[in-house]
Order: sequence, then structure tokens, then C-alpha cells
Amino acid sequence: MAFHLRGVVLPDDEERDLYVAGDRITLAPLAAAETVVDGGWLVPGLVDVHTHPGAEQPGDPLATSRTRSPARRSTASHSSSLVIRIREPTAA
Repeated sequence: MAFHLRGVVLPDDEERDLYVAGDRITLAPLAAAETVVDGGWLVPGLVDVHTHPGAEQPGDPLATSRTRSPARRSTASHSSSLVIRIREPTAA
């Protein structure tokens, strides 16, 4: 089974057609590819745009420089879930 995705590809800000078959991504059209995305942004992985690294439960304080272990566990968890970018809400 093959999939077709059309959208703006980063970092070029250019609309492109991508084709996916198994674990391969190509720009070359694939016969009988099913269009599953037609518009939007195509990014090479998952992006968590609102996370609290180090807060294990809602309302917990974020990790400080003395307690980095919870933050490391949090980012390791994101990484194992294929998240490639993490934005901490108080970061500029």
C-alpha cells in the first residue's frame, strides 16, 4: 500500500507531493497511491508544542537545575514516541 501527501514541506516553505511506501518516502509518484493529506504542513516527525518537561503530574512544579532527572525522563519518553521537537511553554 502506498500513500500520497501534499503540503508545505519544511524548511523550504514549498508545496510538494510526497509518496510513502513502507518505511520509504519519495518525491517520485507511486502508482495507486492513496491521497491521505491534501494541504497543510508536512514535518519530518512529531512536534509537541506544549509540554512541561519534568512535571510528572498536572500542577507539579517543573524540574529545576537541582532536579533534572524528571526532565530527562520526560524528554526520553517523548523521544521514544518519535517526537523530534519539544517546546517548553516558558521558553522564549
